[in-house]
Amino acid sequence: MARHLTQAHIEMLARTVGTLEVATWNAVMELARQRLGHAYSRQALARHEPIRTALAARREQLGRKVTPRRPKPKTHGEAVLLNRIDGLEAELARLRAENESMMARFVIWAHNAHVLGIPDHRLDAPLQPVDRDYTEPDP
Repeated sequence: MARHLTQAHIEMLARTVGTLEVATWNAVMELARQRLGHAYSRQALARHEPIRTALAARREQLGRKVTPRRPKPKTHGEAVLLNRIDGLEAELARLRAENESMMARFVIWAHNAHVLGIPDHRLDAPLQPVDRDYTEPDP
């Protein structure tokens, strides 16, 4: 039985999905097996929003990729730098998609707050401190 995915595993997979040559769930499952040493089902991986968002961003990036082919790197250092650039571009695309999703969610929250009549000063109020005092049990 595979271990549960931790938040660190989820973030690592979301970052590395952007380096996949083919953006499919089978490729994500294989990536997870290679990186984490356990086989995870598509459903187990798709349950996590950062992984879904990263895969969608990678699919979009590969779908609109019409950039001219780069010449083959002459040295190992060039290859490493080009791979790093590709990874950073993929991470940027993932973060842009995640930001767009968060902004859409914020618009929904703002609309609902307006409809419910919640004033701005209540929305901007600081969080209440957590009361961690000991509670005595009822007799």
